[in-house]
Amino acid sequence: DFRSQDYAVGYATSDSPFGPWKKNSKNPLLHRVDELVGTGHGAPFADKDGNLRYIFHAHKSQTEVNQRNSYIVDMSLSGKDQVSIGGGLIRPAVVK
Repeated sequence: DFRSQDYAVGYATSDSPFGPWKKNSKNPLLHRVDELVGTGHGAPFADKDGNLRYIFHAHKSQTEVNQRNSYIVDMSLSGKDQVSIGGGLIRPAVVK
């Protein structure tokens, strides 16, 4: 539930798209980044330079659900089943 401060991102792996799936022991990958809470609902992508990034939604209030913004962090893959997210937090800029 995105309203929860503990909303987070994790992942699971499988040798088949049909499962069985195994949750990674390092989950959650993304949870309470700096002052951000509700850090979930995102997607991986490659930027124009080919760097892996992860875009996600979050809100700032510790006491109420307010407007959620999108943020971007670095992402990396290693081996066939290791994912890491973090560092290089890109914050939105308000355009008027």
